[in-house]
Amino acid sequence: MRVLSIREICPVVRIANYIKVTPGATWPNRRIPDLELILVVSGEYEYVTEAHRHLLNKGDVLFIESGILHSKSMLSHCQQGLLSAIHLELLPNSSWLAGDYRLTPHPEIVTRVEDFDYLRGRFRRLAEVYQGYSPHREELTSAIAREILATLASHWHPSARTQVTPRMQAMIDYIRVNLTHPISRLDLAQTFNVSPAYVNLLFQRELGTTPTAMIHRERVSRRTT
Repeated sequence: MRVLSIREICPVVRIANYIKVTPGATWPNRRIPDLELILVVSGEYEYVTEAHRHLLNKGDVLFIESGILHSKSMLSHCQQGLLSAIHLELLPNSSWLAGDYRLTPHPEIVTRVEDFDYLRGRFRRLAEVYQGYSPHREELTSAIAREILATLASHWHPSARTQVTPRMQAMIDYIRVNLTHPISRLDLAQTFNVSPAYVNLLFQRELGTTPTAMIHRERVSRRTT
């Protein structure tokens, strides 16, 4: 079985929608052949498996594994609701159900997102592209789904969240202060009393990039502001 990081996924979107839900609507005793992400745009819902029961509200994202027996329903006291759902696999020609791959960090069953408006826009845009006829439809749906999953992954495990150590923040501040001067990996190593190899390790581990790439990005950003 292959264990994927978020950087390695190449989502294949099979269904993407943005639908109205009537009070009391139910989806009983389902098993799906692929993965499903559901964003609660409005309304209150219940999701039940043999092992878990979850109440879902606006801003929650539900992750349903393929092959899991489950039921979901909208609570009857609610007004009309909205859901956005994505059915997908994370690699072409591969199946979560067949055990071809897993994802690290492992998705949480329910994720409460911090920036609801942003994520709602991504789900809605994905549904629009999926239902359209763009010549690059598959590439666009894959890219948007990947963006959604990367956003969710920042909530799934503390080590995946966008946090930097005080030393890394000091390096970032140093780069920004000295952008008008030549800066190299060696400069950072000497300034912060570490080896050049350790500088590279820190940038890769905490920022997912290299010192050179960050310096270039900061300079480009400064020129365009």
